Amino acid sequence: MKTIFLSIISIMLCSTTNVLAQKLERAVVATAGQHNKTSSVQLSSTIGEAAVNFLKVNGTSLCQGFQQITIQVSTDVSSEELVRMDVKIFPNPTMSYLNVDIGSNTGEQLSLYICDITGKTLQTIENIGNNEKIDVTTFATGTYVLTLRKGSGETIGQYSVIKSQ
Repeated sequence: MKTIFLSIISIMLCSTTNVLAQKLERAVVATAGQHNKTSSVQLSSTIGEAAVNFLKVNGTSLCQGFQQITIQVSTDVSSEELVRMDVKIFPNPTMSYLNVDIGSNTGEQLSLYICDITGKTLQTIENIGNNEKIDVTTFATGTYVLTLRKGSGETIGQYSVIKSQ
């Protein structure tokens, strides 16, 4: 009797070990979906996938489901150009004024766009000088994005600024 019992236990342990050793490849069961690809963009979508969720808390992201979110953003601005421009924006956070100091402008006309966190442009400064003082007293408390662009529209840099009370 002990022999039969030990044999059954041994078989169960061996079969459990094999099950745990299996590898689950990424696959999805959905009612519909597609994958499109161009030279610069890939878009993959599914319809009807169960248990998909995205949660972000304190800078940590948690995705549930096989169709995961991947965002890669790249710009055409070289890091050499940013170093050459030597842009300083201070104080950050600010309550009333922002100083924008462009240390070594290459002589090009530059524009500064101030946008809120939703992307709405609140202020545009064309032909910005090397040293500008910007009044932000009328802005609500929050985070703003300053975008510096060449006259051709090419983005040189984006900077996050906090307006405090």
